[in-house]
Amino acid sequence: MLQTTKPKLVFCDDNNYEVVRSALERVVANGDQMPPLYVLESDRKDVKHAEDLLKETGQEERFLAPYLGDSRKTLAAILCSSGSSGVHKGVRITHAACAHKTRTFCFSSVPAVDFNFSSLYWTTGFTLLLSTFFTGHIRLFTRNAFNENDLFTAIEEHRASVIFTPPSSASAMLAHPRTKTADFSSVVYWITGGSSVPERLRDRMDALLAPTGGRFVNAIGPTETGMIAIDLVKRKPNAIGPLMPNIMVRIVDEDGNRMGVGEPGELLVKAVEAFGGYYENEEATANALDADGFFRTGDVAYIDEEGYLYVVDRQKDIFKYRNYQISPTDLEAIISRIEGVRDVCVVGIPDEESATDVPAAAIVRLPNASGLEASQVRTVVDGQVSDFKRLRGGVYFVEELPKTHSGKILRRKSVGKCRVSECRTRENSSSMSLCTYDEQSRTWHGPAVVSVYNPQANVGHILNRILLGTPERIIQIDMDTDYRMSCAEFRLRMVRFARGLTKAGLKTGDIVALASGNSENVAPLVCALMTIGAPFNPLAPGLNENDMAHMMRVTQPKMVFCDECNVDVVRKAIVKATGGELPLYVVESSRGDVLHAEDLLQETGGEEHFVPARLGDSHELLSMILCSSGTTGPPKGVCVTHAQIIAMLGAYPMGQPGTIFNFSPLYWATGMHTLLCSFTGASARLITRRPFSEETFFEAVEKHRINVTFMPPSYASQLVRHARVQQVDFGSLHMLALGGSYVSDGLRDQLDRLLPNGRTYNSLGSSELGWISTDFGRRKPGSVGTPAVNISAQIVAEDGTRLGVGERGQVLLKGPEPFVGYYRNEAATADTIDEHGFIRTGDVGYFDEEGYLYLIDRQKDIFKYRGFHVSPSELEAILAGIEGVLEVCVVGVPADADRTTELPTAAIVRAPGSTLTAPDVNRIFDGQVSDFSRLRGGVYFVEQLPKTPSGKILRRTVLDEMVRLRETEVTKV
Repeated sequence: MLQTTKPKLVFCDDNNYEVVRSALERVVANGDQMPPLYVLESDRKDVKHAEDLLKETGQEERFLAPYLGDSRKTLAAILCSSGSSGVHKGVRITHAACAHKTRTFCFSSVPAVDFNFSSLYWTTGFTLLLSTFFTGHIRLFTRNAFNENDLFTAIEEHRASVIFTPPSSASAMLAHPRTKTADFSSVVYWITGGSSVPERLRDRMDALLAPTGGRFVNAIGPTETGMIAIDLVKRKPNAIGPLMPNIMVRIVDEDGNRMGVGEPGELLVKAVEAFGGYYENEEATANALDADGFFRTGDVAYIDEEGYLYVVDRQKDIFKYRNYQISPTDLEAIISRIEGVRDVCVVGIPDEESATDVPAAAIVRLPNASGLEASQVRTVVDGQVSDFKRLRGGVYFVEELPKTHSGKILRRKSVGKCRVSECRTRENSSSMSLCTYDEQSRTWHGPAVVSVYNPQANVGHILNRILLGTPERIIQIDMDTDYRMSCAEFRLRMVRFARGLTKAGLKTGDIVALASGNSENVAPLVCALMTIGAPFNPLAPGLNENDMAHMMRVTQPKMVFCDECNVDVVRKAIVKATGGELPLYVVESSRGDVLHAEDLLQETGGEEHFVPARLGDSHELLSMILCSSGTTGPPKGVCVTHAQIIAMLGAYPMGQPGTIFNFSPLYWATGMHTLLCSFTGASARLITRRPFSEETFFEAVEKHRINVTFMPPSYASQLVRHARVQQVDFGSLHMLALGGSYVSDGLRDQLDRLLPNGRTYNSLGSSELGWISTDFGRRKPGSVGTPAVNISAQIVAEDGTRLGVGERGQVLLKGPEPFVGYYRNEAATADTIDEHGFIRTGDVGYFDEEGYLYLIDRQKDIFKYRGFHVSPSELEAILAGIEGVLEVCVVGVPADADRTTELPTAAIVRAPGSTLTAPDVNRIFDGQVSDFSRLRGGVYFVEQLPKTPSGKILRRTVLDEMVRLRETEVTKV
C-alpha cells in the first residue's frame, strides 16, 4: 500500500514502528528522501513523536478550515480493500462521500455510547469516527484487539448502547462464561456484518438482548460504497435487511441483464455520492464500475417482494476469516513450493459456531511424497503469512482435485473434498481446528501451534524472561498460609536457590531426587534446578522405602530433598539404594538434625542482574525424570528434555487470567503441568500441603474462587456424594478436568449439574508426552476427546498395519518434540518408540469420524488405583512368599458402578492343610508395599484359578469372579 499511495507523511504506533520503517525503506527509491515518520504514544527517544505536533499556537480560537476545492474530487482518505483479485487496492473516499456517510445518521439528544474494536483500517472504524460528529453519540474506543473482557467492560462499565462486531466476535462472546451474568440492558443495537451471519447465532443473540429491549441486527457495507442494507425494522431469516437511504441496487445476470424480484444475480450498488475509484489503478476502477456508475460487488444476491436484500454467494474466490479477506491464490503460491506438493486448492470452510470461514487446503501429493504431513505444511505456511491466513480449517490430502475439462480447479467441489476428509467439529477459543485426519498416512493431528519461544534456548532463559516481564503478577497462592507470591518474589527465590545449589556443589547434569509435596518453596526450587541444568526426579512423598530406593538406584541422585514427615523413610531409601549417604535437605522443617532447604536461599547480592547460563542443546538436555510404571510394572524414569518443556510453555497459553488448582504433587504429571501453566498465562497456582478431602476442595472453590482444576474420578466421586456439595457455590469454576482412569458419563452428569458457568472435561495424558487429548469441542459419551495441541496419533494392528476411522488397535502417539526414552533403560526405550518416533501406549482404542479418541482396553494387565499404577505381578510376587499361599492372582476390581477407580484384589489358592486367613495376609502384605498397593478390594480364597491349556491364568475370568464375589460378599473373609 505504501508503494501505491507514496505518502508524504506517515504515522504509526510504538509497537509497529520497526515494521513500518522497514516497509518504507523497501518502497523508497534510491536517492529519494524518506517521508517523516511520527510515532503515537511512544517513550522512545529515537523517533519523532506525533504529540509534538500538538504544540500550542495561540491562534486556535480563530482557526478556520480552508476551502480545498470540489468535495466530489478532493480525497479525504484512501482505505484498503482486497477487491476480487486478492491484491490490496486503495479505495478513494472523497469529502463528499464522507459527508454522505454522516448524513445517514440522525442527531440524538441522548448521549448514547457507540463502541467497536475496529481501527480506522476498517470501514466500520472510519464510519464510527465520522458518525459521532453528527449523532451526538460518544465514541468509545480501546487500543486492544477484540477480547471478551474489554467487550464486557464496554457494556457494563461504559454502558455502550450501539455496538458493532463481526459474527465471529459475537460467537466468542456467547461462549464466554461471563455472558450468563453480564448486564446487557444498555445495548439497543448490536450490529454485525462483514461475513455471513448464521441464523443460530442470531437466535442466541436475540434471546440475550430481547429481555432488555435490545436487538441483534444484520448489516452489509463494502468499503467502496459504505453501508448498503441493515435490518433495523424487522428480522427476516437469512436476509441482510432493506436498503439504506440514498442507496440504489441492481441485480444482473452474467450477460448484464437486470433481474427482478426474487431472481438471483450479481449485486450492483450505487450511492448518492459515486464511488471515486481505486487510487492509481484505472484498470481496477474500470472493472469495478459499470456504464451507469454502479459498483460491481462480486456478491450473488436477490431482493424479495418487501425489498429485503439476501446475499447467497460470492462470485469470486475471495473469502473472509473474521472479517479479513483472504486470497486463495496467495496461499496456494506458498504451498505449491513445498517439496512433495503436486497440486493444491485453498478454500474457505464455513464454521457456523465461530461464524466465519476458516482457510483450508486440499493437497495432492507427488507419488513419492507419502511422508509429507499436514503439520509440515502448516509450519511452512505459518512462517510466511499473517495470523489470519493460517490454515485453521485444516490440511487435507486427496487423490485428485475436481477440475473442468480445461483443467481449471472447481473450488466449490474442493470445499466438499475438504469437508468429506474433515476430522473436526468446531474451532476452539483460539480458533484452532480441533483435529485433522491425514487419510493417506492414517494419522490424526491435533491443532498445529508453533511455540512462541525459541527451542534453542534453555528452560531457565524462558522462565527468567516470563518472571521479569510481569513482576507484580501473583503466580502462586499458598492456601494454608494465605501467602501470595509475586513473580518478582518467585524469581528472587529461584535465583537464590540456583546460586545456593551451585555453591553446594551441584553441577549441570547432576540428578536430584525430590520427595516433597506442595509447599511455598518447592516450585522456585525445581525452577532453579532446571535453570542450572540439574534434572530432578520427583517422587511421591508417601512412597515406601523400597519404591523410593528403586528409583534412586535408577537415577543415582547427587542430592535429595524431602519433607519433615517422610525424612526417616527417605534416609532408609538412600542407604538401601546407595549403601551410603547423600546430602539430604528437608523442606519446612524445625528439626535440628537435618539440612534445611531454606538455607540455600541466602542473599547473594546482584540477584536482579542474574542471567541464566547457556547449558547446551535443549533437545538433549534433561529437565526432569518423571516416574512411570510403564506396561511391565516396575517404575521407569521418563526423560523430559528442555525442548519438550519449551514447546509446552510456548504452545499452551492460558486463555484467561484466573486461579488454577489441584492436589497433585510434582510426582504426578498433572502437578507438573499445573506448575508450568502458571507461567504460560496470567493465572495463579493455588497450592496446599493437605491431601485430598472434600472440605479442602470446597475451601479452594468458596474462598479462593478457583477457575480451573484437575482431579481423578475417585476424588470427584467423593465430592458428589458429600452432604454439603449442593450448598457450595461453584460459579467460579469453568473447567473441571478429569483423568487418570476411566470416567463414567453418570459421574460427569452429576458434576456438570454443579457447574453453572462451566463443565467437566475428560482428559488423557502421559509422563512421556504430557497432555494428549481433551474433549474441548464437545462431550461425547466414552470419549477422551480429540488430540491436544501438536499431538499426532495412529491406530495400529498387531502386525503394525495402520488402521483407519472406527478400527480398533493399539494407540500410538507423537509430540512436537521427540520423547528421548527411559533413563538408563535402552530395552524399554526400544520397546516403546517405533521407527517413526511414535510411542506405543499399550492402550487399545479407536478414532471416530470426528477425530474423537475412545480407549476400550489395556494391552497389559496394569491397572490404576486413584491414579497410581498397580502392577499385579509385583503384588503376586510378595503374596506368593507368604507361608500357606499356593497360587495367587491379583486383579483390579471396580470400586463402584461409575468405575471411578480400581481396587487391588487377591484371589488365593491355599496350600494343602493351610489355615491362612485374610487378616493374616493383610498384616504380612501391608508391611511390604506402599499404601496405594494395599488389597482394598479384599482377599478371596478359591479352590483353583482358571487357566489356559498351557497353564496361563485367565485374568479376565478371575476378575469377573472377584466382581461377583465382592458384590454378593460370598466367601469373603
